[in-house]
Amino acid sequence: MLIGLALLGACSQGGTAAPEVEESQEETPAGDPADDVLTEVEPTWHREIAEAGGPVAWASHADRGYLAMWPNSEGEQVVELVALDLATGGDLWTVSHQAPLADLIVDERGGVIVVETVGDASTLTAYDEHGQQRWATSVDPVADEISSGFLHDPVAAFDLENDLVMIGSRAFPGILGLDLTDGSQRWHLQHESDTQTPLYAGTQLDRFGDALVAVDDFNAPSIAVLDLDDAGHMPTVRWHQDPGTGFGDGVIADGHGFVTATAEYVRSWDITDGRQVHHQVIDWHQAEPGAGDLQGRAFAGLFLFEDTIVIERDRRWVLDRTDASVRASYDLDGDGAVGLVKLAGDYTGAYGADALVAAGHQGLIARLDAQGHVYAVRADTVDADSTHLPQLLVGESIVVTAVKRGQDPVWDLWAIERSQLG
Repeated sequence: MLIGLALLGACSQGGTAAPEVEESQEETPAGDPADDVLTEVEPTWHREIAEAGGPVAWASHADRGYLAMWPNSEGEQVVELVALDLATGGDLWTVSHQAPLADLIVDERGGVIVVETVGDASTLTAYDEHGQQRWATSVDPVADEISSGFLHDPVAAFDLENDLVMIGSRAFPGILGLDLTDGSQRWHLQHESDTQTPLYAGTQLDRFGDALVAVDDFNAPSIAVLDLDDAGHMPTVRWHQDPGTGFGDGVIADGHGFVTATAEYVRSWDITDGRQVHHQVIDWHQAEPGAGDLQGRAFAGLFLFEDTIVIERDRRWVLDRTDASVRASYDLDGDGAVGLVKLAGDYTGAYGADALVAAGHQGLIARLDAQGHVYAVRADTVDADSTHLPQLLVGESIVVTAVKRGQDPVWDLWAIERSQLG
């Protein structure tokens, strides 16, 4: 694990840290026991994927999914790149790609970008929607005191009008802008806040209109909003600051703002100017300690709605987003509760204005509404002993989960139509 603080030269203007708001605490209402709905369904389709070296990465956009996996376990440095039709579960195409390890970025124009570390650089290779290579480019490492300088576990946002993909990584400082037509580097934005917090986009990089939100809650906790350039040039930092969190604390953003949950409190910031809106001390019913240095970390799943914040932690908590007060909390130990899974690097798919698609234990697919109610479906295609965190592929009309079997080197993929979630 990479640790430390980085002092990066500023190359764009940033905002000033907003004044602290007065923290509040109130008696936590217990609420009623969770009364979630869990239904057994026949999957739209189901398939098994046998692994040797194992799937390396998963990604999805629209009704197409991609996976990269090692077809051979001994001595092969070849990744099998597969495009899946999420509507049917069939392979659209398969290509062999020379790589010891690969991450995937779905190209919103169609196709996929394979990101790999080769030697002293990161190599990106773009394939179109038919599996034909578009381009390949190399990005030299930009290391600092925190990162190794490689594009590892990348997140991405797109400006299709300007043929631009913007990439962040927990192991690469700042944000990288690449031309989608040929892979050439247009710009590399690096920045530090007034308190010398380096800007990272290691866990979330999303576009909301002309605003780009960047979040890192891994090695360099950082939240920032950038204004996109009309011509696709380097964005301008509107504001950037340290959220005061550590590894294991949940931090996410939507079009309304940023929210974090730690082992002690919930805090939120306005997306427009970075002003801290709430600092609500929460009387968690259970400390849910981690191991070693992670003692007391929240490891919470955060789900943001326009009017509420739903937190999956020791219990399911429903907070009023206007003042962060606790509306209710529901015990997850009872038979009527369906626990959700926090997916690393995934913030669930938008289901509508007041609901999100989420994953549950053993590959459950669930709809979570703004009141914290869960409507879940499961199929008997998933081994009851499967303990691996599921992969969630959210399409326009289809939702797919992939679950690693408990004992066998096999992934079970199963799908439902969104309409089956009610």
